Amino acid sequence: MQITYKQATALFNEIDPKLKIPSQHPIYLQIDCKREKETVPTYFVYEESGYLYYHAFQVTPVLETDYYDIQSPYGYGGPVSTSRDKGFLERAWSAYKSWCSQNNIMAEFIRFHPVVGNWEYYHGVVHFDRETVWIDLREYDLVIGYQSKTRNMLRKAIKCGLTVEWYEKTEFFKLFTPLYENLMNQLQASDFYNFSDEYYDAWIQSDFGQYAICKKDGEVVAASVFYYCDDIMEYHLSASNEIGKKYAANTLLLHEAGKRGKELGCKLLHLGGGTNNLPDNALYKFKAGFSNHRGLYHIGKYIHLPDVYENLKAEWQDKKGEVSNRILFYR
Repeated sequence: MQITYKQATALFNEIDPKLKIPSQHPIYLQIDCKREKETVPTYFVYEESGYLYYHAFQVTPVLETDYYDIQSPYGYGGPVSTSRDKGFLERAWSAYKSWCSQNNIMAEFIRFHPVVGNWEYYHGVVHFDRETVWIDLREYDLVIGYQSKTRNMLRKAIKCGLTVEWYEKTEFFKLFTPLYENLMNQLQASDFYNFSDEYYDAWIQSDFGQYAICKKDGEVVAASVFYYCDDIMEYHLSASNEIGKKYAANTLLLHEAGKRGKELGCKLLHLGGGTNNLPDNALYKFKAGFSNHRGLYHIGKYIHLPDVYENLKAEWQDKKGEVSNRILFYR
């Protein structure tokens, strides 16, 4: 059944820390829904004999139709369950499908957490997509796990006088927003990565983030947003200018984030993967320099109304004159 934000928060807090995906926290879902108009944070649960199946997601209208779709928040999502019993999971999935039918859900796209591995609780179609990187924060000395190139870049950042400070959220976003927007403009990034003032305000109004600013000679050269829940800290948004890139500011930021995560009691810092699934992807190789630990990122889909979906896809392809392999192709 669908539950309220307050109910979801209470249930989420009771889940085993090993199953807690930070981007499935009701607070994060509320924040992330500010990225797109008409998107509604939604919380579904199935309970039976003391066991819980929890699934938080975004529901968005499919333009020019009477239907809706489901998608994980930016980051990771998918259901988690306190029971692995096959019968329980089948009944939970049946209840979920009934809810989707009652709410005109046409299709869904799910990004599962690479470390929690919660695709095993899902009954839709699942595909492995790429590896991600995570740092074990239980290690006494994080630097031991770094590759030699990363250790050298860290030493360079420190030697060149870069420092990292953890900021209060309001002051942080005054510095971060122009830095991030300048970087996105340089990269000619898609609208997906251009966030609204409402989105940043949602972070400011919450207590969910950890905010780091890197400076050189008093000048802001890089900044990053992290968030965490119990065992897991997540690397979320980051930006740097040319000075920051020159002096390895992002290397220092991630190192300091690992230290911060240890202080907060987290067991791992999840860095994510690359911009694609190729092993030589530059972003992936940068992250891989911090750790040999890998997560397996899977994506999932389920088409609840196949006839409606295929008709819409045919119309879209005819109008656009191209074929799309994206599950939510119309977005």
